[in-house]
Amino acid sequence: MRTGILLCNLGTPDYPTTGSVARYLWSFLRDPRVVSVSPWIWWPLLGGIILPLRSPKSAAKYRAIWCEEGSPLRFLTGNLARSVQAELAAQGQSMEVAIGMRYGTPSLAGALDELLECDITHMMILPLYPQYASSSTGSMLQQIHTSLASRIRIPSTLMIDHYACDAHYISALADRIRSLWHNDGGAGEKLIISFHGIPEKQVQAGDPYPDLCRKTALELAHALELPDDRWVLAYQSRFGRGRWLLPNTQDILHHLGSKQMRNVDIVCPGFAVDCLETLEEIAIGGAEIFCNAGGGCLRYVPALNDSELHVKALSAMIMNRLPLLWRGGAKILS
Repeated sequence: MRTGILLCNLGTPDYPTTGSVARYLWSFLRDPRVVSVSPWIWWPLLGGIILPLRSPKSAAKYRAIWCEEGSPLRFLTGNLARSVQAELAAQGQSMEVAIGMRYGTPSLAGALDELLECDITHMMILPLYPQYASSSTGSMLQQIHTSLASRIRIPSTLMIDHYACDAHYISALADRIRSLWHNDGGAGEKLIISFHGIPEKQVQAGDPYPDLCRKTALELAHALELPDDRWVLAYQSRFGRGRWLLPNTQDILHHLGSKQMRNVDIVCPGFAVDCLETLEEIAIGGAEIFCNAGGGCLRYVPALNDSELHVKALSAMIMNRLPLLWRGGAKILS
């Protein structure tokens, strides 16, 4: 048996330029699982008004977080994949680990080609979205199914649709936060546990996302032994005029700042690696909101990224599920 692992992430523009960002957003915002508006209405609005206005602003935000290695999301995901492959090899499992992005490069189709060219007989698909949502994991799995449907030979495939309460994931998050507290003067007055938001209509249609977010937050608070008054769950990255999940992270930051709290910590457990929504929206923009409202220091807890904590957590998840994969048959595993 030859086993391949596909680590999937959202994607990123190739460059922090207006044109590159516009191409990325055009792909992202045309996904009907992301924006469920008739394309006859949405696409002309997106191409004619929204992208010309939004792309230059988004490009400036990407430039604020861009690194010598390129997009943080892309190179951190790549580093993570290589380290997971090395960790699995150290445990006696010689496997190919590839990365694919739902939007942009490297593409999901290209990653599948890379694995199939290695003559794999079994494949495990691990979207780096700890909490399932239709607009993230659902879109990813749909695209993978579409790509696999055209293949002559489809390997036995196991898909992990979420790991919101996985013990290895929760432990890694808790250790990440404890490390910040140990190295930077102890815990803040409040811990904000911020997840990416989704529209309320998506939840009403049956999306389990907010339930999974609450489970992650509760497990994390329990692992950190935090009483209820020391942490709060919130949702960030609201887009458009519709009703989204509440409470809103920006509102929470403004409220805590207005109470003149001196030290507040914020962690974003829904993001496996740092990206625009964490580094710019939270670490930069969120800190400005908090300080301008009267608060002191907002400490952003970095994502697990390519840390040893993350590598060992993902490797443990994979190792634990290998027996299910090797039994054969395509399946989806929660």
